[in-house]
Amino acid sequence: MIPAHNEAAGIAATVASLMAADYPVGKRRVLVIADNCSDDTADRALQAGAEVLERTDDELRGKGYALGVAFDRALADAAVEGVLVIDADTVVAPNLWRAMSHRLTMGQGATSTSSLPTAPSTTTVSSSPMNPPTTTMFVASWWAPVDG
Repeated sequence: MIPAHNEAAGIAATVASLMAADYPVGKRRVLVIADNCSDDTADRALQAGAEVLERTDDELRGKGYALGVAFDRALADAAVEGVLVIDADTVVAPNLWRAMSHRLTMGQGATSTSSLPTAPSTTTVSSSPMNPPTTTMFVASWWAPVDG
């Protein structure tokens, strides 16, 4: 899950890094929550390969509300076993999916990753490479199993 408010300038790079990461395509999904955007964040995320949920609410604004809608969607999907939340200005390391997947299969509840700044507004997230589980995960950094 990638909550995004007016992140058109960098959202494609974030989505592209998740799409290019080393993990079976059928076992992951990338969801961008375009939250009250007035730019073309949603279009750029879609063009980069993400699923996009556009949210507009003049009263309930902010990342927490955007994530609430996305978590409701994830919890309603029986195929979802875990959720990864990534900032919209993040470029992930190629092994992120496998490392987080390993933590989930080892029974770790919630976890976060370390990050190192590589340039203004850009972060690289990394951990050790691991094997993926045999089931589908939902993405779109914070990781937790989904108890549906």
